[in-house]
Amino acid sequence: MSELTAERSRRDLECFRYPNDSRECADVKSTVPAPLDHIDDAILRELEADSRLTADAVAVRIGASPEECASRIAELEKAGHIGGYTLVRGYPVPALRPTSAVIRVVQDHTRTGADLMRSLDYIPEIVTAEVLQDDRSLLLRVHVEESGRIEAIASGLRSQSAVVSVDVSRTTIVPFHPRHMSRPPL
Repeated sequence: MSELTAERSRRDLECFRYPNDSRECADVKSTVPAPLDHIDDAILRELEADSRLTADAVAVRIGASPEECASRIAELEKAGHIGGYTLVRGYPVPALRPTSAVIRVVQDHTRTGADLMRSLDYIPEIVTAEVLQDDRSLLLRVHVEESGRIEAIASGLRSQSAVVSVDVSRTTIVPFHPRHMSRPPL
């Protein structure tokens, strides 16, 4: 069993024993980060610089075997250190741009929100999902083909028992080409 898998199993057991602990438990990923070693850090740095790299290319750059690198990348994905690989597409023809929105979901603080988090897996239009630290509400960015789908998503979220309120703000996708920024040292 890998070190990341063992750490995840230990956290799951602690969440079972201490359900009122400040960490999120049950079906929601723990907010306690798994420990990373220097190889994991090197992999993350390479993928942050260029997320299109293959596991073989990353392995060459960090001096690890391709098999070990692919295995570690899979473990980092499972542990939540890699949340996805994002394509930022330009839409030169405005009519082809999807409709986008930011949805803020305020959760009932007395509930775990595990069912709400599970339901997000069934909304393929969600591009990113973040938890706001000040009040633990969710901030969702969605891209949809039909504008009516945004209200359908919001309505479905409002029907969740752990949801107090849902605010929707429609946005416009702006083609943006970020400059390469180096990651500060850990």
